[in-house]
Amino acid sequence: MEEAAVVAAALTGAQPAVLQEPYFWSDQFDLRIQGAGRIHLADTTTVLDGSPSEGNLLVSYSRGGEEIGVLGINRLRDVTRWRKTRRIRTTAPALAA
Repeated sequence: MEEAAVVAAALTGAQPAVLQEPYFWSDQFDLRIQGAGRIHLADTTTVLDGSPSEGNLLVSYSRGGEEIGVLGINRLRDVTRWRKTRRIRTTAPALAA
């Protein structure tokens, strides 16, 4: 969905679009699994709250001491809050020469 905003900004000369961290979600039976950020780059994983056996889990992913992602199981509010604070970059439109 963000690609359309980037293309539109490039075509119209508007301010570059603000992009969010990568995000995914999946419903598995009674579990809503959500991940946000660049969790694949993490060198540290910390369970912040809950456990998988409870079906309620919040995990933080960090690299070099900086939080770079979260994973939640049935933690919609926490993952949404994290995503809203992480509008990560403004991409300048790339124009073809």
